[in-house]
Amino acid sequence: MLRGHVDQITRRLVVGWAADDEKPDAVADVCLFVDEVNIAQIRCNDDRPDLREKGIYGEGRHGFRYVFASEFPPETQPRITLRFAATGGLLGDGDAVFARGQAVATRLTGGQNVPQEPNDARLRPLDWPPIAVDVWASDQLLSAMIERVESMFRHLGEVDPSESGAIADKYLAALITERDADFFEFGKLPVRQFLATLARCGISKDGLDICFELGCGVGRSTVWLAEQFRQVIAADISAPHLRATQGNVEKFGRENVTFVHTNRIDSLRELPPLDVFFSMAVLQHNPPPIMRHVLGILLSKLKPGGIGYFQVPTYRLGYGFNSEKYLAEPLKLQVPEMHVFPQPELHALFEEQDCRLIEFREDPIPGDQISARVLIQKKGRIQ
Repeated sequence: MLRGHVDQITRRLVVGWAADDEKPDAVADVCLFVDEVNIAQIRCNDDRPDLREKGIYGEGRHGFRYVFASEFPPETQPRITLRFAATGGLLGDGDAVFARGQAVATRLTGGQNVPQEPNDARLRPLDWPPIAVDVWASDQLLSAMIERVESMFRHLGEVDPSESGAIADKYLAALITERDADFFEFGKLPVRQFLATLARCGISKDGLDICFELGCGVGRSTVWLAEQFRQVIAADISAPHLRATQGNVEKFGRENVTFVHTNRIDSLRELPPLDVFFSMAVLQHNPPPIMRHVLGILLSKLKPGGIGYFQVPTYRLGYGFNSEKYLAEPLKLQVPEMHVFPQPELHALFEEQDCRLIEFREDPIPGDQISARVLIQKKGRIQ
C-alpha cells in the first residue's frame, strides 16, 4: 500500500516521503500541483534514515525535496498539493495553502503516513454550471497571446539549474542530462498509450508516415515517436527547449526528426500535409483562442485518414476567459498557465475540419476539472 507524508511546505520548497510498504525497495513518484496545475513529477529516492529504522521500508531511500524555480512572493496565496503519481491519492498533510505574508503553508488535510486511495479518479458531477469562455480573437490579439506564452516558457527553459534546485525537468531544458534516464523512460508512456488506443480502435499505423508533435518540450516523447514513424516534426514555442530537444535527439541517435519554432501566428501554416498530430499536456498552457487557432490549422493539415491524438482540458469549475482582460493581467513566470477549451467548441471544430471523433476518454485527474484524451480521424481513406 502506498504511504507518504509531506513534512514541510514553504514558499521555496517542499519536503516529504512516499513509499509502498508492500514493495519496500521500489521507488515511488509523486505529482506536485500548484493551484491545481501539475507542474512536476518527483522521484522519491532520497535517503531517509528515519524510514530505514522503521524496518518496513527497505533501505529507506524514499524521501524527496523539491525547490521551486523562484520563491512565491509574500502577497501570493498559492495552493500546494502532492499526490501519488500511480493512484492520484493525496499524501498525508499533502494539501496546503498560503495566506498573504505567510511563510509556511496551512495544511488543509490531517493524517500522517496514512494509506491513500485514488478517491479523485471519479466521474465529475453532471450538474456543474456553464462557464463563459471566449475562443475567438483577432490576429493582433492572438499574436500578443503567443508572445506572452513564449515569454513564459522561454523563462522556464533558461532558468539556471544551480538556482532552481530540483524544479521539474518537464519545464527546464537545462536540467536534462545523461543521468536522467528515468525522465526519458517516462516519456515512453504517452507514446505507448497512443499506440494502444490505435489498436483498441482498430486503426493500423501502416501508411502513417509523418508525425507532428506539438509541444515537444525537451524531447522525452520525441525520441520514442521517432522509433514509430518515418518522419517526426517536433515543434515548441520555446527556443531553449527546442535546442535541448535537438541535443537529446542526437544523443538517442534519431536521424528522422526535424524542428519547428512555433513562435509566430503563421508558423503552423507552413507545415506540410500530416499523417499524425500528437500532443500531450501542451494545449492546456495556451489561452482558448490559441487552442482554437492551433487545432484548426493542425486538423486542416491532416491527410485523409490521418490521425490526431491529443490531451485537452475541457472544463474547470469557476473558469472563465476574456481576451482583453487576460492580456491586461500581469504575466506570472513561476508556473505555466492552465486553460480549458469547452467540449462544444471542440466538437464544432471537428465538424468544421471534416474529422470524426473515434474516442474521448476522461483523464483521472484531481480537482474540479475535466481533461480528456482525444482520438480523431480525418474523413477519407489513407492515400
